Amino acid sequence: MLRLVLRTSPYMEARARFVLEALCTQYRIPLTEQADNATFTLYYGDPAQATDDVLGHDGGIIIPLQANTEAFFREHRRFDPVSAIEWGSLRYLFGTSGTVEQRGRWSVLPVDLIASAFFFLSAYQEWVSDDADEHGRFPAKEMLQVQWGIEQIPLVDRYFAALIPLLPASLNITLAPLIGYAPFMVALSHDIDYLYRGHGSTPIIQALQVAAWARSWLTGKAASEKVITTLRGFTQYPYFNLDQIAHQELEAGVRATYYFLPQYGVPQRLLQPGAINSDWRYDDFQLLTKRHRGVDADYHLEDARVMRALYSLEAQGMEIGLHSGYYSIMDGLLAEDVARLSQVTPPIQGMRAHYLRFRVQSLYQQLNSMLADEALSLLYDHSMGIPGCAGYRTGTAYPHRLFDHDVGQPFETLSIPLHFMETWYIPSFKPAEEVEGAWDVLLSMLEATRQSTGILTVLTHNWLFSEGGVVLYTRLLDYLHQHAGRGIAVKDIAGWWKRRQDSYGA
Repeated sequence: MLRLVLRTSPYMEARARFVLEALCTQYRIPLTEQADNATFTLYYGDPAQATDDVLGHDGGIIIPLQANTEAFFREHRRFDPVSAIEWGSLRYLFGTSGTVEQRGRWSVLPVDLIASAFFFLSAYQEWVSDDADEHGRFPAKEMLQVQWGIEQIPLVDRYFAALIPLLPASLNITLAPLIGYAPFMVALSHDIDYLYRGHGSTPIIQALQVAAWARSWLTGKAASEKVITTLRGFTQYPYFNLDQIAHQELEAGVRATYYFLPQYGVPQRLLQPGAINSDWRYDDFQLLTKRHRGVDADYHLEDARVMRALYSLEAQGMEIGLHSGYYSIMDGLLAEDVARLSQVTPPIQGMRAHYLRFRVQSLYQQLNSMLADEALSLLYDHSMGIPGCAGYRTGTAYPHRLFDHDVGQPFETLSIPLHFMETWYIPSFKPAEEVEGAWDVLLSMLEATRQSTGILTVLTHNWLFSEGGVVLYTRLLDYLHQHAGRGIAVKDIAGWWKRRQDSYGA
C-alpha cells in the first residue's frame, strides 16, 4: 500500500487530491496516510520540509511544490508556453530542469508532476480564459497541447506513466483489467442531428420538403406538421438509417450510444420581432433565410416515426443519450433538454453538447445543480473533445472528474473525454475523397490505445453513413474484431469507471 504525505496549504492539498484520484483510479493504487500500513511513501510539498520524522525510513518519492505555484493558480494566471520544463521527453509546466536526485532511499523529482497534471486535467486553461471562437467555445488554438502540436498525445497519462516505474514492484501496480478482460475498449457513439433532411435525396423529394416547410412558414398552423409527416411517410429519407446502423453493430457484437436532440428550433428571443411563431423549426431558417449559424434537429421527438426508432434502438440494447441544443448550455436550459428527452425515453445517463458548444463552467455547474433532482441528474458528460481535431482535451484518455475552480473542489458528474469525431476529417459531402485521411488518424489512435491497454472514444454521425462514410465505421468494427477489442456504449464506460473510482480514488 502506498502512503501519501501532503505538506501543502489546504488550497494546494485539494488540487493534489484531485490529481491523485485520477492516478489511483487509473492504476488501481490503494492509498493510506498511516505509516504502519505502507512500505513506500509519496510526498508532495516543499522538499526542505521532507525531514526523516515526516518521511519515515521506508523510502519513497518526493514531488517538489514550488513556492510560486499556489500563487499562479490563486491569481488565475495564464501560462507562458516558453517557460515549460523538459524532463524525460515530456513537457512539464512547473519545476526545474535536471535529473532525479537520490537522497538515500528517496528519489526527488525535478518537476512538479502533480501541479502540471492539474493544469490540464482540471481544464484550468479554459477556466481562466475569456477567449472564444465563432461558436463561443474555448478556441482549440489557445490550448497548450495544440500550440505544441501534441494534442494527440495524452500528456497527463504520460506524466502518470513516468511516475509508475519509480514505485516499487512490490506494490504490483498495473492498469486494471478492462470490461470483459478485453485488451482495449472503444466507446462508440452517434450524434443524431438529421433524420429527414437528406443531402443525398432526389430533387423531387427535396422539392416536396421545401414546399412543406414553406407552407409551415407561411401558415404557422400546427396542422402543417401533419402535412410534413404525411409527406415524409411517402418518401425515402436516407438519413433515417438508425436501424441499419444498429443492425451492423449487433452483427459485429458491439453496442453504441445514440445522442438525440430535444431542440428543433431557435429560441424565440433570437427571432426578428413578429417574423414567425415559436413553432418554426430551424430548417426553415437554413433553407429560407440562413440567418443563424446554430443548426438543431430537423425532427420532433414526439414524431411517431422518431419514437418508433427510439424504442427500436432501446430494444436492441443501444443507449439513448442527450444531445443538448446549440443554445441550451449557454442559455442555462440544460435541465429543460433533459426533461424533454426523458418524456419519450427511459431515464438517460449521459449527454454530449451539440457542436461541442459549451464553456466548462456553465456546463458543469448546471450538471452539478441538476444532481439535486433525481429525474434530471446525469452520470456523465461526453463533450470534452477538441473542436476541429482528434486528441485529448484534458490530457487523458480516461474518464475523470473536472474541477470547480470557484469553490475549490471537483464536480460530481463524470467527464468522459471525446477523442475522435469523423466530421473533423470528413467536412464535406465527399467522404470517398476524405475517408482515407480520417482512417489514418483513427488507425493511429486505435494502435496507440491497443498498445497501452487503454480506452478510445469515437463519435460518428448517422447522416454520413448515407453519404459513403460507412466505410470508415466498417473498418473500425473490423479492427475491433481482428484485435479482440471491446466496442461498448458510453454508459458502460461510465459505470465501470465509477465503480473503480469508488474503490481506488484518493
